[in-house]
Amino acid sequence: MSDELPVSKSQRKREAAAMFELAGRLVEMTPAELASLSLEPALVDLVKKVQGITRFVARKRELMFLAKQLRRGDRSELLAELAAAEQPQQTERAQLHRLEGWRDYLLAGGRSAVNELSSHHAGIDRPKLVSLVKKANLERERQQPPASARLLFRALREIDQDTPLPSPPETASEAERTTTPEG
Repeated sequence: MSDELPVSKSQRKREAAAMFELAGRLVEMTPAELASLSLEPALVDLVKKVQGITRFVARKRELMFLAKQLRRGDRSELLAELAAAEQPQQTERAQLHRLEGWRDYLLAGGRSAVNELSSHHAGIDRPKLVSLVKKANLERERQQPPASARLLFRALREIDQDTPLPSPPETASEAERTTTPEG
């Protein structure tokens, strides 16, 4: 007799939901991204078939069938490939959020925030940053397009390419949001 316990119905449902999500991710991929994965040709053809379906109910039905086909094999290698492919995107997204945080901090803090940034990076062009911060705040007050805020973001990106910036300090409004209970 086998000492293994049968897989619970809840566990089977979780696995089916995970494969349905995986099927959805595969359908959203471009042909080049699909080609980079180690999928059987039959599954690639099925993914392409689902990509061509536009009607909601038919697409969902085919997605469920794709998920069923994905459940039939061990997909740990495929999941590892997808995680490795998404890692650079997550890193880039984190960098953009960090730079946006610094831009917002500089806009809120003015010259003192630029001084704090220069303490992290000695070689930055402080007068340029102070000028961009002033122009961006003036544009915001006048409700003009944020051209200077974009230039400030680009300047921060250039600084970050040389030596990555640390996470920005919390602004007063962020600190209030995190300490104030929502009601």
